[in-house]
Amino acid sequence: MSSNPNQPGPADREFYARVDRYLDEAFRDNPILATEVGVHDYDHELGHTSREFMQDQADKAKKALADLAAVPKDQLSPPARIDAEVARILLESGVRQFEQLRYWEKDPGAAGMAIVAVHLLLVREFAPLHERLERVAARLRALPAFLEESKPNVRVADRVLHEVAMQSGQAALGFFMGLLPPMAKEVERDHPQVAKEVMDALQVAGGALQDYLAWLKDLPTAEGLYPAGEEAFNDLLLHEHLLPYTADTLLQHGYDLLALTEQQLTVQAARIDPNRSWQDIIAEMKKDHPTNEELLAAYREAMGKARQFVIEHDLLTMPPGEELVVEETPSYLHPVMPYAAYMPPAAFEAQQTGRFWVTPVSAGFTPQQAEERLQGHHRYGIAITSVHEAYPGHHVQLVTANQRGSRIRRLAGSNVTVEGWAFYCEEMMEQQGFLADPRIRLQRLKDQLWRAARIVVDVSLHTRRFSFDEAVNFMVERAHLERENAIAEVRRYCSSPTQPMSYLIGKEQIVGIAREYEKNRAFRLKEFHDAFLVQGSIPPALIRQALFG
Repeated sequence: MSSNPNQPGPADREFYARVDRYLDEAFRDNPILATEVGVHDYDHELGHTSREFMQDQADKAKKALADLAAVPKDQLSPPARIDAEVARILLESGVRQFEQLRYWEKDPGAAGMAIVAVHLLLVREFAPLHERLERVAARLRALPAFLEESKPNVRVADRVLHEVAMQSGQAALGFFMGLLPPMAKEVERDHPQVAKEVMDALQVAGGALQDYLAWLKDLPTAEGLYPAGEEAFNDLLLHEHLLPYTADTLLQHGYDLLALTEQQLTVQAARIDPNRSWQDIIAEMKKDHPTNEELLAAYREAMGKARQFVIEHDLLTMPPGEELVVEETPSYLHPVMPYAAYMPPAAFEAQQTGRFWVTPVSAGFTPQQAEERLQGHHRYGIAITSVHEAYPGHHVQLVTANQRGSRIRRLAGSNVTVEGWAFYCEEMMEQQGFLADPRIRLQRLKDQLWRAARIVVDVSLHTRRFSFDEAVNFMVERAHLERENAIAEVRRYCSSPTQPMSYLIGKEQIVGIAREYEKNRAFRLKEFHDAFLVQGSIPPALIRQALFG
């Protein structure tokens, strides 16, 4: 009887033991990362931000790369060989961030990290509130040293990244001062010492943030420091995303997809009303929206219908224990989440409850402002959002990834797969008959136009083909974004090279894998979806390797 090639052997055991040692050390060194993935042993710490610390982390990553490479790949089982590639990607990414991309010396955004550190402890209910607030107080007390350590890293900040850092610092101050006093009050009766610790720590953190904002205000800035550069961009495409593109070929492909989508929009608009442009039809569609009071119910209904459709049509195996709560965005996040957002469960937490937040219109809005905001929740868009964010999109994919595979694979977070899957689901659910309204197809194509424009802007910003202003103008003129939204989008792109291109490129990669899967066997959509999803959030090229060898 032949042995099972997938059966773990001695090499697998040695490889995973080495991975575990690296991960345990990484979580100790990076408490915010540990909290983010659901490891709660270090929730009372913030970690370090100094250049010396980051150099040490890069050196440890290089040592781990050599350590893992010493286990012969040809002796590993096929799943372990894929995990070895996942480990390489994660470790090399850390080195690349420090040595090549170097945002730590041009982005003074440490205050934004502090928001994340506290926010994660508050929104994920892995422990009673008073216990989580104890950890929040400890992190607030550590904030002065955390911010002070980061200051010497940045001698001259990029202008755009500096603007974002100022906004993040001010948001952190408002976030802490607006949110934590009422939460301390909530536990004061039963846990008075915890409430006192939070309020005392809040004064310390508030002073540190004010000092940090004063330092930021005086920090010198310069134009155009953010681009990754063509060499780094190509390295990301090839070595991190495993994509068959260079910056040049990706840019041309982005322009081709943009032109194709513009043609598809024109054709689809003519099917709906040959006498109106697609822009006019979408403007009319936006007027069909729930009232402010109906918003939550509209999203709950749409997501419930999407989930039921997936189950009734047997499109995939729903991950056991998954739950999605649709609720109002916490009030302290209204300013930074003006519409809606999905908060996934952590990779290593037992409770796999996702949260979809919907932000109501502020009571202080004028009628015109309220109408503009509600138009962002029009019913055709809500239908697409229910598929993209929930069923069978992000929520299903991420919960499935959290429940399967090794520790290292559960930490993988390929944007090309994660964003590509959600975008793939939109068209797939349209083809299956759920998003059947022709106006929903028009909206989907409008969203695809925006994703195609992202490819062009992503490459062009980071290879210096576009200035910041040229990128904004391109998003206004070709993607038809409002100028303020385009500015916010491009600001985000400046510090995240290759993330913006991942939506449409990821969808194309997944469609290609589906076609290859169909050629290799009797094709059932559920079988393909299940086989794809259980591989986790690893790059599509590795999923292809897992499926086809």
